[in-house]
Amino acid sequence: MVFCEVLKELISDRDISQVYLAEKLGITRSRLNNYISGRSEPGFDMLKDIASFFNVSVDQMLGRSSGAGFVHQNEPNPEIVKGGAKPPETESDAQWIPIYLSVSSFKDKPENVSPKPLGWLKVRKKSISSIGYRKHYALLVNDDTMAPELQPGDIAYVQPSFFLHSVIPINNLYAIRFHHSDEVGLAIKRCSIVDNILLCGSNDYKCPPIIYNMERTIFEPIVGFVIGIWRSERSQMIINSLL
Repeated sequence: MVFCEVLKELISDRDISQVYLAEKLGITRSRLNNYISGRSEPGFDMLKDIASFFNVSVDQMLGRSSGAGFVHQNEPNPEIVKGGAKPPETESDAQWIPIYLSVSSFKDKPENVSPKPLGWLKVRKKSISSIGYRKHYALLVNDDTMAPELQPGDIAYVQPSFFLHSVIPINNLYAIRFHHSDEVGLAIKRCSIVDNILLCGSNDYKCPPIIYNMERTIFEPIVGFVIGIWRSERSQMIINSLL
């Protein structure tokens, strides 16, 4: 898959306009249209900016890697099993990962209470990996504070990782945990560092940013980043089946 095809697929999966994307990238609509049509390709710096906006790697933009992937809205429903302390058994080329309900702020989650998964989601083994005690997981999006990237009913795939907070890239969507006892990050935010202050913000101005002083906090709020999103007109059925 060449760059222009990957770009068109990402734009379609995120359901964003070319005008919006061009504005966010700081380029003209005409230039973006040339990328989409394959008449020209971006330089390396612009390629990195585009990959950063969509939260994918440069390799994925060039069609070299798929990860969990941004799948088409008309894809069939993912296989999900509600509840259960342990994942179901499955074939060797697949694995069940926990799926949690996302939150948008501290008030949505009881303090010092570790979240419980809604159920289990089947994924390809080659799409996931683990780092230490942190395991790959998924979030059922429960609010529209990160629209248009994320909509209620979307399933966001979270890749666990460790971060140097002094070099957090902008425009990436990260999974944030609110307390050091949390096993996973339930909130999806756009993060940046200003003078050692970690800002975790939403696209909705009505949802106040979460602010951490990284000289004083005793835990790492950022535990992973979004590497894929599943969206479908059947999303409401997924929500109803889990809640």
